[in-house]
Amino acid sequence: MEESERVDECKNAKEVCDTLKIHHEGTSHVKETRIDIGVRKFEVFEMSENETIDEMYARFTTIVNEMRSLEKAYYTHDRIRKILRCLPSVWRPMVTAITQAKDLKSMNLEDLIGSLRAHDVVLQGDKPVKKVKTLTLKASQQSSSVADDDVQEQ
Repeated sequence: MEESERVDECKNAKEVCDTLKIHHEGTSHVKETRIDIGVRKFEVFEMSENETIDEMYARFTTIVNEMRSLEKAYYTHDRIRKILRCLPSVWRPMVTAITQAKDLKSMNLEDLIGSLRAHDVVLQGDKPVKKVKTLTLKASQQSSSVADDDVQEQ
């Protein structure tokens, strides 16, 4: 059904607006349910061990933007604290250094991500290079014929 068909029977602009709002956003109950799901995603958000800072931040930004579209926004310092809490244990020294050296309430989110990206490069450089086992085969040439084998058997 097209939008024009949805609003054909509306008598005034407010009814048109309300009808389209319910169509696109859902009822208030649907909106509250979406907010609850988004809050849960935010609360349980974690960075995986094999994920880069950029990948983690992209996922995090998607969740925050979904919440903002539902008119549920998080303060910058809450997002910064969540990012610091979601990092794997290998990041703990960096998290401690950031929390002790900087005031998280006045910190810029982009500055935090920049610091974490720089540290991510260091961590990636510290990973041991995987040794690949190689197998060398030695070929030798032997000539034999069926007739020679028959002679030897007799």
